[in-house]
Amino acid sequence: MRYYFNVIDGQVEISDPEGADLPDAQAAQKEAFALASELRAEFPGQFQHHSVLEVTSEAGHRIFALPIAMPSGAEGK
Repeated sequence: MRYYFNVIDGQVEISDPEGADLPDAQAAQKEAFALASELRAEFPGQFQHHSVLEVTSEAGHRIFALPIAMPSGAEGK
């Protein structure tokens, strides 16, 4: 199944036009955690508490959303 990883930051949405073929939602969740980590590293301090990485199915249904910003105090863990 193809999953899409869209960044939603307030009123701004950056859609993933290509997506990724993954075997299931669990694999998509692992990919989302890795991508959120990459985004935090590449753009430090750019994401606020309301910024999310939304994972959708090829049918456009929201599978889940993952906060991108790290919780306060989590940086040193």
